[in-house]
Amino acid sequence: MVVALVLSLAIVLLHDFALDQGLWAYEAAFIRSIDFSAVLMQGMLSLLLFAGALHIDLKELRVYAWAVAALVVVIAFPTRVLLAGLAAIVVTLLARWLTVGVPMGAAGKWFGLPAGSSRVLTWGGLRGGISVALALSLPAGPARDTVLALTYCVVVFSILAQGLTMGRLVRRVFGIDGRLQAP
Repeated sequence: MVVALVLSLAIVLLHDFALDQGLWAYEAAFIRSIDFSAVLMQGMLSLLLFAGALHIDLKELRVYAWAVAALVVVIAFPTRVLLAGLAAIVVTLLARWLTVGVPMGAAGKWFGLPAGSSRVLTWGGLRGGISVALALSLPAGPARDTVLALTYCVVVFSILAQGLTMGRLVRRVFGIDGRLQAP
C-alpha cells in the first residue's frame, strides 16, 4: 500500500515538472485498455470468493443455505429474467403434463401402471444437460442469451425443486413409508 502511494506521488511529481517523457499518455492508454468488468468478475471476485471460502465452516453455512441461494438468484438474474424463468417453468411443467401425464393417466391401466404414476412421471421429468447444450448451440446474440437464461432457470428448478422432492412425491403417491423393502 505504501509502495503504491509513493509510486503514484512520484508519477504526479514527474508530470508536474514535465519530466514524465510521455509516461502520462502511456498510463492513460494502458488504463483505457483494461476491461475492468472482466477483471472484476473473473479475477478479483474469484480471488475474494476463494479467500472467503477458506474461512467458512460448512456446517454453519447449512443454516443459511436458502438465504444464500435466494440472494444469489436475486443478484444474478434481473427481475424480468426471473419472471420469464417462472413462466418458462410453468410452461415446461404444463407441456410435460400434456405430453406424458395425460397419456399415462389415460392409458395407465393398459400399461399396468399403479394409480398416480402420471403425477410421478410428470414431476420426474428432470431436464438438464441436453437443454443447456441445445441453448448453447444457438447462434450468438440477444435471443440466445435470453433462451440460455430461461433454460438455466428451468434446469435449476428441475434439479433443485423436482429432484429434491421426487422421493417425497413417490412416497406420498404410492403410500410407501420410506423404508427399503427386501426383495
